[in-house]
Amino acid sequence: MANILIVEDTVDLGDLLYVFITGAGHRVTLCREAFMALDKLQEENFDLIITDMFMPGRDGLDVLREARRVSPDTPVLVMSGGSRLFPSFDPLSCARQLGAVGVLAKPFRRSDLLSSISAALGTARADASTPRPLPAGSAKNSTSRRLSS
Repeated sequence: MANILIVEDTVDLGDLLYVFITGAGHRVTLCREAFMALDKLQEENFDLIITDMFMPGRDGLDVLREARRVSPDTPVLVMSGGSRLFPSFDPLSCARQLGAVGVLAKPFRRSDLLSSISAALGTARADASTPRPLPAGSAKNSTSRRLSS
């Protein structure tokens, strides 16, 4: 069971994501706006963050950047249906360049969501169990860190 933060301002989609993800056995914190999610990132550790790209106020890129700063090992999935204002802008490509481990183009299937979650959590666990190199001159051995399921 993973502890997952969902950031989605569309009420129906947020509720549906909550049902799908808790139904898969995960613990979910649902935030309807980026400001609330940014506060949660300061208070709690998450195994995965799933954020919408476009929201009023702060956006998914703000959530992604703050997650990278506060918890660099926490994987982030970014969702987007694109931008009506800037149709040639590819927000998901931008999210990948900024460190998102995965992206979901809206609309997506439940199966795509759940496989993206599994892949992101699997990547995080593999990264956590891989010893990190120590700075030159360090005499200590590296120890691996494992995420709890």
